[in-house]
Amino acid sequence: FLKRKPRPKTFEPFQRLGCVNPTNHTRRQMWKGTGPTALENYVWSLIYVYIYGCIGANIVVKGKCKTITVDSCKQCKISFEDIMASFEVVNSQRSTCTANGVCPAIALDKVDGCVVFCSKEALGVEFSCSKISECNVQWMDSAGELVEKPIPEQYVHRIKDGAITVAVSDLYS
Repeated sequence: FLKRKPRPKTFEPFQRLGCVNPTNHTRRQMWKGTGPTALENYVWSLIYVYIYGCIGANIVVKGKCKTITVDSCKQCKISFEDIMASFEVVNSQRSTCTANGVCPAIALDKVDGCVVFCSKEALGVEFSCSKISECNVQWMDSAGELVEKPIPEQYVHRIKDGAITVAVSDLYS
């Protein structure tokens, strides 16, 4: 008769961990949600954070990390401090993201209804977007007023002198 193979262990989804803080979790919980960590100047910091399939979650990432990826989430609020590489939102709907520290790049792919708030430290951020709709960026100006601008969804492409030129549609003027 045939011997039955053991089933692989499964881990609980990330959203049950709540706040990501590597010092408060056991070794097994670190594997489940936070990813590997690195010791820098006697302080543990996350190398990457991957958030998948959350619905209506409030997620706060404290401390410095290399990258944060939010994938297939709906109605989530993500707040983070310093990021060394990038913050990515993929296949998500109605998300709110708050950059409280340094963030060099934000990538939005297949996102519907996203609001990104940038603090003073994150004002030099570079956005990379594809297949987005209803995405806005918010920041505080020098007078302390909240400024909100849309990220353009439509571009005008022209062939000029053997090269393709790109300009933002007149809808965003």
